[in-house]
Amino acid sequence: TKESGKIDRSFADTPKNYTTYTVYGTTNGCTTKATETVIVRALPDVTITTLDSTFAICLQDSIKLTANGAETYSWNTGLIGESIVVTPMSNTEYKVTGTDEFGCQNTGTYTIQINKLPEFEIKGNDLICEGDVDTVWVESEQELSYVWIR
Repeated sequence: TKESGKIDRSFADTPKNYTTYTVYGTTNGCTTKATETVIVRALPDVTITTLDSTFAICLQDSIKLTANGAETYSWNTGLIGESIVVTPMSNTEYKVTGTDEFGCQNTGTYTIQINKLPEFEIKGNDLICEGDVDTVWVESEQELSYVWIR
């Protein structure tokens, strides 16, 4: 409740729920009452998801991000729409602002972690004679699993 004096024509408020404002105006001894009701809508619960709840991808891979919880969406990448496909080159936080049918806005965030590509070399003889046995091996400073294809 706020009581105002003769010179206050307005005041700012941030109501948390359904609120009715009442104003009494007086001049020359006569008073009139006016009311205004404000309906406070909850902000949309804006979230970002991926197809398989992925938070980490390999460098150079793409991933589809989908926004949920509102009617329209605007991404921090400059794109507009429910879904976007991104190919981040480093750990990246994506933000989307969702607007619901009442014009209320909220923001959702999603961080994609980038996993480095494995680094290794294949070692062995570059030249052998027919019938000789060749041994080929992998050198890497990382712990890797291997699939050999001949």
